[in-house]
Amino acid sequence: MRLLTRYILKQFFYLFFISIAAFAGTFLIAELFESLRILLNNKVPFHISSQYLLCLIPGILVQTAPVAVLLGVIFCLNQLNRYRELTIMKASGLSIYRIVSPLLVASIIISICIFLVNELVVPVATPKASHLRLYGIEKRQIPYIYSHISFNEGNRFFYIRTYNALEKSMKEIQIIERRPDKSRTICTRIDAPSGVWKEYKPREVEWKLYNPVIRKFSPSGEMEEMKEMKEKRIFLQYSPDDFKEMKKPEEMSFSAFLHYIKSLKESGNYNINLTVDLYQKLSFPFASFFISIAGIPFALRSKRSGIATGFGMSIVISFVYWIVMSLSLAWGKELLVPPYLAAFLPNIVCLILGIYMLQRTPT
Repeated sequence: MRLLTRYILKQFFYLFFISIAAFAGTFLIAELFESLRILLNNKVPFHISSQYLLCLIPGILVQTAPVAVLLGVIFCLNQLNRYRELTIMKASGLSIYRIVSPLLVASIIISICIFLVNELVVPVATPKASHLRLYGIEKRQIPYIYSHISFNEGNRFFYIRTYNALEKSMKEIQIIERRPDKSRTICTRIDAPSGVWKEYKPREVEWKLYNPVIRKFSPSGEMEEMKEMKEKRIFLQYSPDDFKEMKKPEEMSFSAFLHYIKSLKESGNYNINLTVDLYQKLSFPFASFFISIAGIPFALRSKRSGIATGFGMSIVISFVYWIVMSLSLAWGKELLVPPYLAAFLPNIVCLILGIYMLQRTPT
């Protein structure tokens, strides 16, 4: 690594880590003060409150990384401009593209790291933080009884009146199977007063129904056969846990979210908004790279500006990015644009703007 690259990266990472630490500290202090009354009134132990705050950090890092990268890039280039180092580099024959290339490489490495954190750490930390908030800090009672769960798998419709998540037991189960042809008439109906389930491996779940009554129907709808059994076992891809409550996108990895959407499609509970959120899980971690591309030309054009100017520039660019992102996501959820375009549009806008401005920057 050349001396110049080390020098630029040293300044960038110094400013980046200061920025992201400041953001994380501000968010945590704000959350602490907001929860202070509840913590004192409920006499929450220190280890629970500290665990709660620690579990918030991965999500905060993912959300604030793009702004921290932008601040690092703009402050770094402003500092080079301020002390005429940028002018000296140009005079020595270095192009602007060579000077900013270490910043772009650093930003894409940070984006990959943020993606991994969002995939591996956030899906574990965020649900734990929510659990600690609700049941460790606010002292709410943990629910384990759920009612009226329904979903589809293939040609079969499942309904469970009462589900005990602790015991993995079900009551008043109804399974209706329809013919795969165009008529979609009922061919089999199973009613069981109770049952349990067990998962052997992912997407291989055994349901054990007790004292089921099985009815078979003709294409015309007449009952042809009724049979009572002591026990019946069926194997499915899903369990009641998959449908007992709606899951939040931020609490799942991309692969888990994709599987969740597939299960909702099969159950008839699919919403197009979830596909927008799915693509958003891919696009947002790389916002750090694209937003830095948009910020570099503006930083190069500012002549020896101070900290306040650099900070203001970062806020304006970040604000514009968030506006474009909010609008594009809203358009995607209103079906005005395809879901993938809604998620990636802010990054595309930053890329086009950055390249356009960079080409018009004196090299």
